Amino acid sequence: MIVKEEFKEQLKTHIAKVKFTKADQSIRKMTCTLSSQFLPETEISENYTPKIKTDNPHSIRVWDLDKQAWRAFRLDSVLEYSFEGIN
Repeated sequence: MIVKEEFKEQLKTHIAKVKFTKADQSIRKMTCTLSSQFLPETEISENYTPKIKTDNPHSIRVWDLDKQAWRAFRLDSVLEYSFEGIN
């Protein structure tokens, strides 16, 4: 079983390759991270209002390195995963 907080900590310093089952039952492979080295920079203007999202305890939000976009997957849908170091 994947422990969400431990997985997120690893993602802050590593790149993960994750294979999981999507909601439509198709299989997806994703290369993702939470390393600030890869995350997009955000510009905050005076009129900026942040979006407030509740944290789903069953899923994890990550930066997809291939699509260059935020994506999420359910932890219980993960079929396999591995971590790579960041150079």
